[in-house]
Amino acid sequence: MSVACEEIVNGAKYSTIQHIADLAGVSIQTVSRVINNRPDVAPATRRRVQEVIDRLGYQPNAIARGLVQQRTHTIGVVAAGLEFVGRDYLLRPSDQISIMPPVQGG
Repeated sequence: MSVACEEIVNGAKYSTIQHIADLAGVSIQTVSRVINNRPDVAPATRRRVQEVIDRLGYQPNAIARGLVQQRTHTIGVVAAGLEFVGRDYLLRPSDQISIMPPVQGG
């Protein structure tokens, strides 16, 4: 069986859950249940799906997951008057960072 369910984004190939489902012989919903560690998957099926996931090196797309869950686990940093730009210099004075509540839509 030849299955070509990979997406090419910026020249790189990414496996999809459809590709994993086809290779493991299960539904997309079953692959989703395995990825999300749901208990309602038979152990043999879970192993088979996990083997395909491991073989392909599948990683869920964090941006897509954040859009669906409406939560990205990302912080934003606004800084002014910095002499040095870069992660090391920007995050050093962490004791001076104030935590602001999220902006409410409306």
